[in-house]
Amino acid sequence: MSINSMTGYGEGIVSKSGITIQTEISSVNKKQLDIQFSLPKNLICFESDVQKQIKKVISRGRISGSVKIISSSKPMVEVEINRSLLSSYEVAINEIAGKDNFKNDISLSTIINQPDIIQLKPLLSENNLLNEILHKSLTRALNSLMKMKKKEGQELKYDICKRIEKLTTIVEIIEKRAPVVRRNYNKKLISRLKSEGLEKLINDERVLKEVALYGERSDITEEIVRIHSHLKQINSHLESNKSIGRALDFLCQELFREINTICSKADDLKIIKSAVTFKIELEKIREQSQNVE
Repeated sequence: MSINSMTGYGEGIVSKSGITIQTEISSVNKKQLDIQFSLPKNLICFESDVQKQIKKVISRGRISGSVKIISSSKPMVEVEINRSLLSSYEVAINEIAGKDNFKNDISLSTIINQPDIIQLKPLLSENNLLNEILHKSLTRALNSLMKMKKKEGQELKYDICKRIEKLTTIVEIIEKRAPVVRRNYNKKLISRLKSEGLEKLINDERVLKEVALYGERSDITEEIVRIHSHLKQINSHLESNKSIGRALDFLCQELFREINTICSKADDLKIIKSAVTFKIELEKIREQSQNVE
């Protein structure tokens, strides 16, 4: 099983019937899927198809890409004259010349250089061929991109798995230490009572009730159980072929919540030190999860 990184690059070049199309695509980190693709005028009509093709294989990240027709033995556009606009220009020029006694010496080059007089229109007769070449070119670019994403994803998986092992070891240390916290509290309380000459209060109902309340407040069993569960879920997700980035984000947040609760409950230096180490490793996992699709 493998996971995918959100960063990568791919390129695809396909030629057919004298037309060559080059597609480049890259991906970087982003929580949601954001596709920004640049297409030449001849291929704008296929923008929706391009978006759909990308969404079939990528679920998260900022996707940037461009398509170029790098060579063609066929005309890709036809020239069209906007005759209505040309007539409007002619009327305006003649009106200016007549009213203000200017010499009408406007040349042909001046006219055709006016905005939108000459327009280039894609040749729709070539659409089926262009669509086929574009689809194949994008497919190759996506395959190349996914290959890089999977390769980097394997590195991320290896790193996260190693850190999960460390977290599991740390929480086991905390789990073993937890019962000692209550016993140490009892010892400290008894020692304090003896030092104040109040040994008779050791078995007093009020003291025993205080000990019991402390035990409840400092009990971290539930937090430890949930941490073990979250770590198992992460390991399970790492063996999945599905997009797991959002799930990892969520589980990291939950782990932070549980370990912070342990810190606030356990009045024990060794547990707190272990919890701090746990949070340092967990933060590294959270950072890595930002790179996972």
